[in-house]
Order: sequence, then structure tokens, then C-alpha cells
Amino acid sequence: MVTRNYNLLGFLNSFERIRRFYTKRYQAEDYSEKTYAVILKRYRQMVMDDINLCIEEENDWPAKWIKTGKEKQSEWCRDFVGDEKVIQLLSVYDDKLLSESEKDVSKVETPFWK
Repeated sequence: MVTRNYNLLGFLNSFERIRRFYTKRYQAEDYSEKTYAVILKRYRQMVMDDINLCIEEENDWPAKWIKTGKEKQSEWCRDFVGDEKVIQLLSVYDDKLLSESEKDVSKVETPFWK
């Protein structure tokens, strides 16, 4: 299951942190759909394009840290390369495989004990 880490630190990122605070419900919806896909065992075989599933998280990295990492040739700043043989053995839980009726959790019956 691939989930994005929305945690952002630093004083200079205050406006983005405030925006993320007020849009936290979208993060909760994203997490709940992905968790629901895990519960229903909706997974598919991983392909080479899935290596970059969370590439947008790199936009949150501090620019100074990236510059230092590139100078030191850190493995965190290199392009991620996958082996085709290994990727074929992996699978990814995918919330896009949920049908429309499965996505609408509001129609789920309430248990009799509640």
C-alpha cells in the first residue's frame, strides 16, 4: 500500500502547513480508500511505472538538503532504479480497483448492535 506522508516541518513552510491542516479531510479520504482496498484485498502486480508512485513527496524535501545530497552523491538523491525480475514478484494494493459501489461506504449497512 502506497500512502503519502503529509507531514511537513519548518517555519518557512507555515502557509503550506496551514493549507494542509484545513484540507486534512481529503487526506483522511485518501487514507480510508487505500485502507479499504487492503481490507478487500484489491491488489495488482507491480509494474515498472509504479516505482514513481510517491515521487511528489520529493517536492517537500528541503532544497538545501537536496543540494548537499547531490554534492555528496547520496543515495537519497539518485534516481530510483528497479530490477524487472524483482518488480514482477511484487504487488501493489490499488484503490483504483474498487468499484463505485465499494467506494460508497455510506451505503454499508449499520450492524444491529450499533
